[in-house]
Amino acid sequence: MLFDVVILDILMPESLGTDTARKIQLRSSGTKIIFVSVSRDYAVDAYDIGAVHYVTKPVSSESLALAMDRAVMQSQEAAHKRLIIHMKDGVIQSVDCDDIIYIESMGYRRVVHTKEGEYEEMRKSLSALCEELNLLCPGRFITPYRGYIINLDEIGMIMPGHIMMRNGAKILIKRGDYRRLRDLYFSWTFSRPSS
Repeated sequence: MLFDVVILDILMPESLGTDTARKIQLRSSGTKIIFVSVSRDYAVDAYDIGAVHYVTKPVSSESLALAMDRAVMQSQEAAHKRLIIHMKDGVIQSVDCDDIIYIESMGYRRVVHTKEGEYEEMRKSLSALCEELNLLCPGRFITPYRGYIINLDEIGMIMPGHIMMRNGAKILIKRGDYRRLRDLYFSWTFSRPSS
């Protein structure tokens, strides 16, 4: 995560704060955004992209404190949803579960594919990673095929022979497992907790 909290004005020179927020979210989906504006006209757009709060000018210390408290509380909740990856040479990397696209096991290697890059887990088995992810984010990660764990939020399309992830990765699925996986995906999509 690049920043825990970002405060943006809606009406900025040469761009809208909502456009800047979308760019931030592409790089760091866990960043909490607070908008500030003289106008209420953009409030719906702000909440559509997941703003934590929308403060109108003139900004009072109470309204800013409320917005910051809400952002910090959500950041702390999200901090508990981080996967610890043990890499080469004793390096430990903490990865936000929101940023995990899929995990692939190839022989003795487990590669965690995220929105920010790839990390090789050196100590945990795929089943241990699956168990840990299900404790952190119940129901969000599934194993569609031997050697893979995928994030249901990162599915772009499900077809009878494979799943296409949003980043373009193609994950095979077991023969005859299409309907079960499709139902799991739809169930998750319509019942997942709001972030």
